[in-house]
Amino acid sequence: MRLLFLLGSFLAVCTCGPAHLSAQSADERPQVILTSRQLEDRVEIVATNGEYVPCSVVMNFELANMAVRETGGPDTITLAPRSDTVIYTLVPVTAGQRYGFGYESHYAHGTVRPRPYDTNYVYALPFAAGEAYRVDQGYDGRFSHAGEAVLDFSMPEGTAVFAAREGTVARVVDHWSEHCAKPECKRYNNVIEIVHDDGTMADYVHLQTNSARVRVGQRVAAGDLIGRSGRTGYTTGPHLHFGVYRQGWERREHLRTRFRVAGAAGPVELVEGQSYLRPHEAH
Repeated sequence: MRLLFLLGSFLAVCTCGPAHLSAQSADERPQVILTSRQLEDRVEIVATNGEYVPCSVVMNFELANMAVRETGGPDTITLAPRSDTVIYTLVPVTAGQRYGFGYESHYAHGTVRPRPYDTNYVYALPFAAGEAYRVDQGYDGRFSHAGEAVLDFSMPEGTAVFAAREGTVARVVDHWSEHCAKPECKRYNNVIEIVHDDGTMADYVHLQTNSARVRVGQRVAAGDLIGRSGRTGYTTGPHLHFGVYRQGWERREHLRTRFRVAGAAGPVELVEGQSYLRPHEAH
């Protein structure tokens, strides 16, 4: 963090402090830009969200003879999609003396600030109706799911993948073709992420190269075709990795999910080692 000092008037334009992202990796960095706008008696910090989905931002200030004008908002601010928002206003404390500011900023896709989410939602299985696939690795799986409520469906490369829930596409990566059985190959994960209306997010991972059928900002319904399964990134074989989570600054909070399954009287929480058939009923 560095301080920019001003004296007498707000004539210089400044942007202080590096953008720092702890909740998501560098290739997931949201298109959020912070700028300072200097007016006669104050500095406004403006956040531009270039994404088609909400993003979160939090800032830590270092101030010299300045104060943050009370905004009445939370420490973590959720930015609307495709928006410019004044998130903070800084004012000098003692006129005629040097004043300045610096900051560190943190960004993430989605809504990091805790909010209620729909615990009763019943998901569609993320493959075609009338097809059945085995859960090769379930919640807290020993290979790569330790402490995580995520699922791996064993399926051949090129299997059609469908949205398990309606939402807005937040991220599409499908250009990678590399894979290996080591964690460092996570950088090659092809993925589609979808933000749901309650702020939770789902990711569909290891997709086939150049198979995405959706674009960022697109609205999808449950059951819409979004891409095809593959063998990219951190994997020992072809499969679809599916998980639902709430975004946090330090880590994701993965959420347990229930599905409509053929032959079941009600919603089912999937179990490792079992195969599940998606029913033909419309969702």
